[in-house]
Amino acid sequence: MFLLNPVGDAFGEPGYLESLEYQAIKSEAQLVLDHVWNQQLEAILTDTELRLVYATTATPQTAQQLAFKANCEHVTARKYLPGLCRRGFIIKAPKNGYYRII
Repeated sequence: MFLLNPVGDAFGEPGYLESLEYQAIKSEAQLVLDHVWNQQLEAILTDTELRLVYATTATPQTAQQLAFKANCEHVTARKYLPGLCRRGFIIKAPKNGYYRII
């Protein structure tokens, strides 16, 4: 709101929040935020990363187990799994393995 209206003009005028112009801008901004926050996995992950994420369950599994389920090489799984952890798609188990909250 403060980016759209200078502080001196909008101060003390809550009616701005109910105006049609502000509501239109707000709804367009909400669509952009929804697109950023709720992106489809297919749009942001490679095919191998996607298979690894879908192979991961709530039970911790080793990289070798995930590679077998995702139909990829163990070396490939070991390459991609740390990045998927950093990006928040899966979680590294304290001892050994990876899981995700389903």
